[in-house]
Amino acid sequence: MASPDRNETQRWLSGIHRWTWGLRTLWRCFRPGWLLVPFVFALAGGGAMVAGIWIPEKEPLERLAVELLFVTTALATLRLAFGLHPFFLWGTALLSVLLSREIHFAGTSEGVYLGLLALFALALYYAEQLSEYLASRFVVNSLAAGIFAYAIAVSLDARWWKPRDLWGGIPGEEIFHVPLEESMELVGHVLISLGVLCARRSRSD
Repeated sequence: MASPDRNETQRWLSGIHRWTWGLRTLWRCFRPGWLLVPFVFALAGGGAMVAGIWIPEKEPLERLAVELLFVTTALATLRLAFGLHPFFLWGTALLSVLLSREIHFAGTSEGVYLGLLALFALALYYAEQLSEYLASRFVVNSLAAGIFAYAIAVSLDARWWKPRDLWGGIPGEEIFHVPLEESMELVGHVLISLGVLCARRSRSD
């Protein structure tokens, strides 16, 4: 009979294997070029706003984000119901967390980040069970680009690019920081939704 210490060590080693397998799988699929999609949109959108060519209002963008996530969460739930694959359970949970953030339920401002961290930790830990879809380049890169777009939105909301004493910031930041933040959130939602809803089983190529 194995000793308790040996069993505990085996559990730790098994957990480490699962985490590293998940990281390797995602890294093999990751293509940095996909990050150019939100990056180019941020540059073009910010430039258009500073030039006065396109300055969307905040409220319509917020409504559109809620409507988009409501529809995509419902569609992900249907894919789960018909497909019965754990990836779509994970994807539905992911879209639900984002939807709750956009509806502005109490506590979701902080809770959404904890929820996203928990979901991505689960995706790594259970990567083998999710690998039929999670090993897809389209899925991994759509999600990565969506997360990057969301990170840009968070940086705009925190006013990272505002001119300060130690650096000049980005010219026109006071013009674009609100509309571009909302626009980048919407871009992130679209990319993440596509990654979940358009997911197909990965192929060996």
